Amino acid sequence: MTDIINKETAEQLKKYVEGVEAYEAEAKEISERKKESGDNFVPDIQDYSSISDDKANFIYENCKEYLIHTVNNRQDLQKKVVLLLSFIFIFSLTSFLFIKSIDIADTANYPNFSSVRIVKFIEAMIACNLSTALILTFFGFYPKNQAVSGNEPINLLKQDFVNQEIRFMKVGEIIRYQESIDINSKSNWIVALTLKISITLLVACPIVLYLFVFGLRAFI
Repeated sequence: MTDIINKETAEQLKKYVEGVEAYEAEAKEISERKKESGDNFVPDIQDYSSISDDKANFIYENCKEYLIHTVNNRQDLQKKVVLLLSFIFIFSLTSFLFIKSIDIADTANYPNFSSVRIVKFIEAMIACNLSTALILTFFGFYPKNQAVSGNEPINLLKQDFVNQEIRFMKVGEIIRYQESIDINSKSNWIVALTLKISITLLVACPIVLYLFVFGLRAFI
């Protein structure tokens, strides 16, 4: 009986070791591909058998939480982009209607001393705002393929994947999470920078255009 138990234990241990070795070989292959492709992230783990279920779960939950944080940040940035675009279009439409009202009004109602300059100033403002809106629209929604948490069934329902222990499944997802976090962090940085540039243009353009159209005499 003891010999049978020892034999079964040895077989289970052998399968376990073979599984660990196979996963380590796969991880090494992935790491080599990442190095060749220029990806900086390579798991700094020499012995994957040291990852217990609790450790894998702890790392997995932390990485998932951070990935969700980057997704939420992207959504907040998108709301700010939409809000700023709405402001630009409403302001531009109001300015355009104001110019039209001046064009059809009686010339006696014009502020004769600066009517032409006022119209030119507003037209330049509209052009500047629409240019800012184009920049915001193009870069504010970059990129189209934003990374999300979770994975597709087509990537998970594979025999090689389900044959692994749950902790090794989670390690594989953790590596993928890092790639997703990198994608989201890069896109969030681009959108945030675009918002800063757009707001700067919206604030600076009126001042620059006012000085250009009316000259410095207003401050003398």
